[in-house]
Amino acid sequence: MLRAVAEQYRRQQAIATTTTATLGKLWRRMSDDFDTSWSRLRPQALELVNDGRSAAVTTALLYTPAVLAETNQRDDPTGALDGSRFLVTTPDGRGVDTLLDEAVIKAKVGVGRGLSAEEGLAIGGRFLTMASLTLLADTRREVFSADIIQRPSVTGYVRMLNPPSCNRCVILAGKWFRWNEGFQRHPKCDCQHIPGAENVVGDERTDPYELFRSLSPAEQERIFGRSEARAIREGADIYRVVNVSNPKRGLASAAVARRYGAPSRFTVDDIYRNAGTRTRAIQMLRDEGYILDRGQVAISRSPGVLTDAQVIALGRGRGTYTLGGERLTTNRAARYDAALIGRRDPLRRSTMTAGERRLYDAHYRLAYAQRNGVVPRSIGRSSADLYANAIPATPARIAELRGALQAELGILSASSSRGTKALAEALGIRITEKGATTPLLSGAGAGGIQPPRRGGPPLPPPDPDDRPAWEEHWRRRQEALALDTGGDVLEPREVEFLERFLVSNQVSWIPRDRERRLPTNDFVWDSNGALVMELKSTSAKYQSIRNHIHSTVLRAQARGVVKENFIIDIGAVVLTDKLRRQLSEFNTRTTSTPIRRLFIMSADGLEEIRLR
Repeated sequence: MLRAVAEQYRRQQAIATTTTATLGKLWRRMSDDFDTSWSRLRPQALELVNDGRSAAVTTALLYTPAVLAETNQRDDPTGALDGSRFLVTTPDGRGVDTLLDEAVIKAKVGVGRGLSAEEGLAIGGRFLTMASLTLLADTRREVFSADIIQRPSVTGYVRMLNPPSCNRCVILAGKWFRWNEGFQRHPKCDCQHIPGAENVVGDERTDPYELFRSLSPAEQERIFGRSEARAIREGADIYRVVNVSNPKRGLASAAVARRYGAPSRFTVDDIYRNAGTRTRAIQMLRDEGYILDRGQVAISRSPGVLTDAQVIALGRGRGTYTLGGERLTTNRAARYDAALIGRRDPLRRSTMTAGERRLYDAHYRLAYAQRNGVVPRSIGRSSADLYANAIPATPARIAELRGALQAELGILSASSSRGTKALAEALGIRITEKGATTPLLSGAGAGGIQPPRRGGPPLPPPDPDDRPAWEEHWRRRQEALALDTGGDVLEPREVEFLERFLVSNQVSWIPRDRERRLPTNDFVWDSNGALVMELKSTSAKYQSIRNHIHSTVLRAQARGVVKENFIIDIGAVVLTDKLRRQLSEFNTRTTSTPIRRLFIMSADGLEEIRLR
């Protein structure tokens, strides 16, 4: 093992052992009067844990530069980390005191279920030990992650075990993760980061097979299961064995099996129950895809995952393309940009991790179906939908989509990765101690999204390259609005907005000024005091919305036209509390172009922003 890694581990373990041992002694002074005794001991416990976290952070700050120096990797930090910032709250955002208080709550719950005070305190003590160990580990991992991020040349990290480890951690040993992927862990997990682009240690702590072979058969079966350990000993791929035995993953679908040769019919237990002989069992393991031709080889990264350097080396490509009259950024360019600047758009699917995509896709499908009355065939605007028959969003299909989203919400917790939390926030999903919630699942089964106006959902638009068919499609949809536009041909995004808006509002369209070519507002909102409105469609980002409003007002002012009331359409995205707060400060942030009223059309319908 690397000396820097061993030294960091030794110091952090000493901090954790000392902290939890002293905390345990303190907890043993609790009496059967939980509240009184805890109020007396709580300040000491809080000081003890905070001291342990401070020591963990101070030690962690030395780790990354030491590993880079020992492995001869480039070290170019953009600045110096402020250790005190990691101590303000726990990594999941709450106060340390509230975390420690849960030990008393656990003890009370135990007594409420009929246990004695002594047994209840034992439960609370075990929780306190687990929570403090997890808190120390998560705190130092936050430092490791931040230290990696602020070094552009360090493109990721390798996961290192601290045996004994569970089977979920074992198969991640030595796996390389991009710098922006969160460190997934379970309570009491004490695995560590090794900064770099490859496995630089090369022992059982970063090689699942080496660790497996270092264990006794009894230990192998305790960690992996009897049949699973036997399969691995007989040559099965450790990753597939563990993943199939995981109840949240299980056997692959038929499509995935065809694409990757993954097991899709029999678990390891099924094979050993039905094989009869060992020779037949090994053949079935091979046929089902558990034993691979490559043999038992540790995988440094998932298939197809490139380092940032590889992404940049491939170039940005053509950058943009046109779909439906809209200029869009290619997936390749989005990945290139994210790797280049070291920051990604949480709503950009092509830069998401697999877990983030599952959450995003489930949210997108339900929002789209509830808004349009049809089930999307793809995620996002895609030419794959052209000319395809619409799939009606029947109550049964809506229920299925709601169930899929609820399943993804059930996985979210305060310990979810930073990227997943950022995505959840952008989608309007709240993560609390009790679980995750979203407005999309509330209300009368529609998440606040307005249905199509009449005649059922519109059919998907044809291929934009087929210009006559494309124009005819949008002409028919515009005509279906029954709105006098004075001869104006509306943009597709305007048509889509009005299909939703006219469900419960009346408007008078303002035709464009063709003679003087002055910039006109878009429509008069008759059902809201005849407000003169300007409509803009953009992404759910404050800077994008601000730029649209600012430039529109400036251009209008230059021609003597007033534009002061805006509706911003952000599509099938939920308006988050953060964006709502930012928008409320528009006039104080952009004093040169103040506006009077601002409305947002989102997945939850129409909402006015209270400008300050």
